[in-house]
Amino acid sequence: MILKEKKSAISLLCHYLFIYPAYYLFAMALASAFAVWYMDWGYEAGKRYFLILGIIMWLASYVIHFDILRFSIREMSRKNKM
Repeated sequence: MILKEKKSAISLLCHYLFIYPAYYLFAMALASAFAVWYMDWGYEAGKRYFLILGIIMWLASYVIHFDILRFSIREMSRKNKM
């Protein structure tokens, strides 16, 4: 039972570090592709738009989902003490 809960905590940690930020980057890629098409921007303007908003949203995802990090670390440390 403890191993299953520890795997769950590690899975949450991996989701926090890799999966959730990737969702935000994918959304920014779609938004910048739509903006390039809809607003007749050039490729360079769309790329700049994506890089700026992608970095902002990548970092914001860590702030938004901080409770997941805190919970997973607490669960992993609690299971190690048992």
